[in-house]
Amino acid sequence: MPRLISTLLLFALASLPHSALAQFVPQDSTGLVPFFDNAGTPDPNVPVIDEGAVLLCIGMSQAFWECGGHPDIAGSPGWAAQSTLPVVIVTGAVSGWDIESIMADPTAYWTEVEARLRAAGYDNDDVQVMWGKNATRTAGQNNPDPIEQRRILRDGLIQIQQEADARFPNLRAGFHSSRVYGGHCAANPEPIAHETYYAIVGWDTEAGAIDSSSKWFLGPYIWADGTNARADGLTWLDTDFVMPPTSGPGCHPSQSGIDKVATHNEIFFSQLTYAPPGVTPPSAPTGLGVAVGGTSQLNLSWTDNSNDEASFRIERAPGPGAAFAEIDTTAPNATSYEDSGLNANTEYCYRVRASNANGNSAYTAQVCATTNASGGSAPAAPSGLTTTTSSDMGIDLSWTDNSSDEANFHVERATGPGGAFTEIATTAMNVTSFDSRGLAASTEYCYRVRASNASGNSAYTSMSCATTDASAPPPPPPPPPPGPGVQSSGGGVFAVAELGMLLLAGLIGLRRRKLFK
Repeated sequence: MPRLISTLLLFALASLPHSALAQFVPQDSTGLVPFFDNAGTPDPNVPVIDEGAVLLCIGMSQAFWECGGHPDIAGSPGWAAQSTLPVVIVTGAVSGWDIESIMADPTAYWTEVEARLRAAGYDNDDVQVMWGKNATRTAGQNNPDPIEQRRILRDGLIQIQQEADARFPNLRAGFHSSRVYGGHCAANPEPIAHETYYAIVGWDTEAGAIDSSSKWFLGPYIWADGTNARADGLTWLDTDFVMPPTSGPGCHPSQSGIDKVATHNEIFFSQLTYAPPGVTPPSAPTGLGVAVGGTSQLNLSWTDNSNDEASFRIERAPGPGAAFAEIDTTAPNATSYEDSGLNANTEYCYRVRASNANGNSAYTAQVCATTNASGGSAPAAPSGLTTTTSSDMGIDLSWTDNSSDEANFHVERATGPGGAFTEIATTAMNVTSFDSRGLAASTEYCYRVRASNASGNSAYTSMSCATTDASAPPPPPPPPPPGPGVQSSGGGVFAVAELGMLLLAGLIGLRRRKLFK
């Protein structure tokens, strides 16, 4: 399954503009949390879902067709009919309800959603997962503004989250997905179909971010640029949409389009953790770290967040992107593991999860390290890392150099204490400071540093965090121009000063003439 996740990430990355790639990097509170981190690991904060619970499809007509099947063709199987997930998928999406309509009359919309849920034999307490697709309606508008459409969608999705949280007391996780290609849809054409996804991602600084919530995550990204294939080969062909005289020409999926959405949703939602009702696996460990222990050993450490695990299961991969395999299990309450017998100068990646009789927890985030090269030793680790806020865009770092044989220092940064670290700079040897610039205002960043030479990397310093200042106020307006009759290249203040100097010089000259007469 990790290879399937890697494929899912690859096609999404290949399809998005560079500015949107940030959705696959752990985000701070400005946007929705991605379900997968940049290593392809599902978010450990998604709760375990009860087997037999309801996954409710919500949103517009596109979601209605994709979940429930083609309404004009008897027996057309939608995702609900095709799924083998251990939950019940109920089609609660309602045709004709774009995001503006939902915002204008939320009571009528949610009353219809709940009626469809009850018609399927379930009530609000049975819903634990939601998947939704929503859109603005731009039919009849002349060159609609994409930024304004993002604002509308953002505000509507915030309202949907609030309504869902209030109406479904056992809701554990909700997911917002992108639209499919809109090049044939007059009601929601391109580039609106693509552009409005930035409102979901939450990184649209022009439209503002959607409110983050511990229950709501980025769902499957299923947009592709028509016949231009993504990295995984996904395209949206003319035949993937119903055309006139069928209802919703160019907007609604044909059976082949329904099948494409069902396939991607099935891969995505299979990564949630499911368990029989009342039976809960242990909480996931966090904070996995790895330190080099020589040419043939790497040492792992993590935080134990459960009190009912029977063991921790250690998995290893031969480098980023490679398949993981379980290599060992530990006793309960363990928080470290030494992996020995490794090859020198070789990179290995790890992940850990807790386990008991009720199942396995989610994985930790993936971490990687390289063993030392033969014939040498890695430098001693730096220590005493401190971080000091210097402005609304900068944080200054300093540390103690404890080695005499390092080639450089590697500086890594994460957004907040729980974020994934990414290397941002490599310094020269003997350097003990670094200025981190280009940061966002009022945001907490965390750092760690390690030394490196030809034999390998040292252990990391302890993590140190600081929060940037709030954005500086705008500069004051320039001073007014000098008044009438006061002319000077230096401006008003200097003009007065020059005039004073001239008067003073005249008085001095007059007194000298009197003295020498």
